[in-house]
Amino acid sequence: DKLEILKNTNKYFEKLLGTNLYQEVLTNLLEGRKQYSLIARLLRENRNLEVIKYILLIQLNSMGGKNVQNRKERIEEIIEEGEKLQKYFFHQKENENKLKSYAFKLQGALKANNVEEFMKLFTLFYGSLGIPMPNCEAIKVLIEEPESFRLLGYSYIYGLEKILDKKREGGNENEE
Repeated sequence: DKLEILKNTNKYFEKLLGTNLYQEVLTNLLEGRKQYSLIARLLRENRNLEVIKYILLIQLNSMGGKNVQNRKERIEEIIEEGEKLQKYFFHQKENENKLKSYAFKLQGALKANNVEEFMKLFTLFYGSLGIPMPNCEAIKVLIEEPESFRLLGYSYIYGLEKILDKKREGGNENEE
């Protein structure tokens, strides 16, 4: 099974070459550990955010089952929702610390594997900004599929933070 996962995720592992994360992700995979604590650490340390997407996709493939492509589409969709919120946030000239605090609280709910807390924070934040919550398939899956909750939750936070990361590095927020 693990060889099949490696075969299916080879292109994502190639993106990790030259980083100090390649070995850690591979070890997690071979030892049957989920990648979530690594992802949480990278988000907390604001390091290597560009590779988080590849680590998420490796985690997705290691979860196995059918509908891997469908779940991959949900990951893309929810990353985009996080990006949209961040862009809206900056266009409104809101305080960056408010967004970072929101992401930190969401990570706490993910770490505790608490769907209700995550969704409560999610709804309250959109409400406090006075904008409608996204109405996308990924949000429904986030709530209805416990095995996808952390995967999609971290994907959303990645979307929230990836543009911030590019701004810190002096890049353009419209790059991809």
